[in-house]
Amino acid sequence: DNTLLDFDKAEEISICNTFKYFGINIRYSKRFSEINSSLWRLFETGGIEREEIKTKRFQLLLDEIGISDISAKEVSEKYLYELSCSSFSYNGAKELCEVIWPISTGLASAIKDFFAGPSNKEILFKWKLQGYRNFAYLFSKKILEIFKEEFSDFVIVPVPPRPNKIKNQGWDQIDDLIKFIKLQSNIKVMNLLKRTESIQQKKLNREQRLAHKGSAYILNKKFENKELPKKVLIIDDILTTGITLENCALALKNAGIETVSAITVFIAD
Repeated sequence: DNTLLDFDKAEEISICNTFKYFGINIRYSKRFSEINSSLWRLFETGGIEREEIKTKRFQLLLDEIGISDISAKEVSEKYLYELSCSSFSYNGAKELCEVIWPISTGLASAIKDFFAGPSNKEILFKWKLQGYRNFAYLFSKKILEIFKEEFSDFVIVPVPPRPNKIKNQGWDQIDDLIKFIKLQSNIKVMNLLKRTESIQQKKLNREQRLAHKGSAYILNKKFENKELPKKVLIIDDILTTGITLENCALALKNAGIETVSAITVFIAD
């Protein structure tokens, strides 16, 4: 749910179809979502059984809006049927499944072929600019493989997004990458860096990027005067001129970190 498949969209359409079938006003769908969410939160604390939620969420709604001639059990069954018929995949889900399909012969092998293929530019474009966010899962698997072999005693430091990027766009590719890494491991991740400028690096030529050397990244204030790790591994999406990594490394070295290494998903031609 909400990884390869868009469960929220499926849920919205299923509840609308269910309400139409029973003649319930669609405007109550928002209230249903609120009740449903509150019951699942109660479930997480052990206050209700999973099976009980299926019918109770509709019974509570029907009681609240004053409908007594419709069975909550029947509404629940219709909703679950509609939900089972609804399937909406995110952009990139099909491509991701095609890439990791050879898992029976080894995921690492599939990843190696994926990275070495002739369509890296297209993959990078789809990931960064077209929002194929599921690619981050595949990339995280390869990064973890390298980390365990070469950097097991390092702390991961992601390259931070430009100010307000996540707020304005809703996501960031490195942020997604780090989330998948955390889900699959207990590797320590520290957001030691802060980006000081909002201009996009891809809009700068080589000379302009070089002019920003040493000024684009600083140590995050919340880590000032605190003990820092001795070894860190910077994670970024692409190596172009190397200025971003150099700026990040400079800020970290100035803060007293002894060893700074880096992994990027892509290297620009």
